[in-house]
Amino acid sequence: MTFETECKTILATALADGLGHTGETTWLPSPGAGSIAVRVAGRGGRSAEITASRSKLEARLSRPARTATLEGDYEDTELFARDAARLTRFVDRYLRGQGRLTREQGALGVRRSLVVTTTDGEWKVGPRKTQVPEGV
Repeated sequence: MTFETECKTILATALADGLGHTGETTWLPSPGAGSIAVRVAGRGGRSAEITASRSKLEARLSRPARTATLEGDYEDTELFARDAARLTRFVDRYLRGQGRLTREQGALGVRRSLVVTTTDGEWKVGPRKTQVPEGV
């Protein structure tokens, strides 16, 4: 089984378990060799595009435009399954509108970050970086 086929199966399971009826999923053409992509549409015009490769899992959010990123050696399918489940729980809360925007003063001005709390802990997704709860 190829990486793409195996990971698509794992991600589909994570989406089914983590999203339930929250969003409508559409599988997208592969953004590159060795990667997969799916778009999930939720309430209020929110959507997320989840991409996965051998080294990165990302959720690109529509409003506010932010990207949550997890990195790892995803040739390890157990690690991929765990992180896909974590990212899916984050996307579920985001699609349900269960996040909040925070403002922080930085050296270059005010930064707005999206904060979403899941069963894994608090995710903080800013314009340049993602802070994720430690893996379990």
